Amino acid sequence: MITLYSKDDCRYCVAVANFLRNNGVDFKEINIDEDEEGMKHVIDKGYMSIPVTEVEGQEDIHGFDLKELNKLIK
Repeated sequence: MITLYSKDDCRYCVAVANFLRNNGVDFKEINIDEDEEGMKHVIDKGYMSIPVTEVEGQEDIHGFDLKELNKLIK
């Protein structure tokens, strides 16, 4: 399971979402501007900025880290 935490007006969030979609990766997107629990979750994990991509069983991917995102499509 892959979950992308994003927010409005975040170009890197759009870039991650587009990358995942364009490469056929199934994911759930949670907009923290609209989801208080999502916001709390990101803050509780220690992140002060987004995007944050959670990948079950792996370390989170913070930001638009193309090297790490590419690992999701292999």
